[in-house]
Amino acid sequence: MKPFRELLTKAWESTGEPVSENIFDGTMRGLVHSVNTIYKGRRSGSFLAVADKPNITIFPEVHSKRLIIDQADRTAKGVTVITASGEELDLYATREVIVSQGVFETPKLLMLSGIGPKAELAKHNIPLLVDSPHIGQHLLDHPGVPFVLKIKDSYSMDSHVLRKGALQDKVMSAYANGHAGPMGSPFLEMIGFPRIDSYLEKSPEYRAAKAANDGLDPFCPYGQPHFELDF
Repeated sequence: MKPFRELLTKAWESTGEPVSENIFDGTMRGLVHSVNTIYKGRRSGSFLAVADKPNITIFPEVHSKRLIIDQADRTAKGVTVITASGEELDLYATREVIVSQGVFETPKLLMLSGIGPKAELAKHNIPLLVDSPHIGQHLLDHPGVPFVLKIKDSYSMDSHVLRKGALQDKVMSAYANGHAGPMGSPFLEMIGFPRIDSYLEKSPEYRAAKAANDGLDPFCPYGQPHFELDF
């Protein structure tokens, strides 16, 4: 897929947009390589890092009910979970508790544990531990607009990967010999994060909205990209 990446990078740079290898330091702008866990043409899942480790216990089909919090110092000591059979288990940490359950389940667990907006917790008769008005709030949609383009025969990846024939045979042969070729690729090679301030500034409605927002972009006020383009 190297020729594709090189041509895409050249086209991207021709627009004046930057190319970056680091969008994780607070400046999410530019064309970057897609981050994948691939080794010698084979994708590896995150579970491999903890598989068969004697000091790690994984509880499948278990749901978190609430954090176990010391009322005296308000420190999380563990978590109460519910198993598939309905049994409740109290699991205690020897060092620290890491809450990492995703965009929906993390605030849900915090609120079930008494950490969240006071009024919202009161609706569900949850004893308040910490009045934090931002927990479980400010969720924004991530709208997507797909572009479906018709490509000449033999140029699309479908012709090389999905459809039987000489092109697919060539691809499968390359993968069988050293995991090379498109089948060793994630198929999401690069991601672009552009901003279009110069275009937006042409709109009177946008300029008015920006002025009403203390001079900040009403869409992405802290420098976030306006779009995510997957290639």
